[in-house]
Amino acid sequence: MRVLVTVAVLVLIGAWLLALRAHLRRQRLREGEWEGGRRRLDLWTSSARCLSCGAGGGVLERHDDALWFVCLRCGHRQPRRSRG
Repeated sequence: MRVLVTVAVLVLIGAWLLALRAHLRRQRLREGEWEGGRRRLDLWTSSARCLSCGAGGGVLERHDDALWFVCLRCGHRQPRRSRG
């Protein structure tokens, strides 16, 4: 039983790391399009749900005074009105 739980935890950590790497890759690609070169901080959230795939977890980003939710599973971007 312990081995099964350990394997499940390792699989979840691996899936999270893959999603994080994919997000960082997409973010680096978008940085080339930014003007001004000033990097803004992102707010990580696990409570917001993606409208596209229904997964929980993503990043709230601010671009040009607009707030965006970026899903860590599918990469779908959707506008947000608040950080809450």
